[in-house]
Amino acid sequence: MTDTDEDLEWLDDLENLDSYLLTEVIVNKLPQCDTCFAYKRLVGIPAAYDGKTKKGPWAYMCQECFEIYGVGLGLGKGHRFVRWNSEE
Repeated sequence: MTDTDEDLEWLDDLENLDSYLLTEVIVNKLPQCDTCFAYKRLVGIPAAYDGKTKKGPWAYMCQECFEIYGVGLGLGKGHRFVRWNSEE
C-alpha cells in the first residue's frame, strides 16, 4: 500500500501538530502526586498528569500542581491520566 499525497496532507500543517498527538493516557490506577510530596510532604494525593515541570524534570502532578508547575500537554510537555473503570 502506498501513501498518497492526500493521505499525508496533515503533515503539511505542522502548526497544528499537537492536535494529532496523544495528550491522554488510560491507566488502571492513578499514581501519587510527586510535587505534593516534594513540596508539601503530602502523601497519597492522586496525580492527574505526567508532565515536564517549569523547573525541568518530569513529575506526576495533581490538577493544582499542574497549573502551578506544568508546562502544558503534548509531545515533550505531558499528558493527562484517564482512569480506566472496569466492570470487575
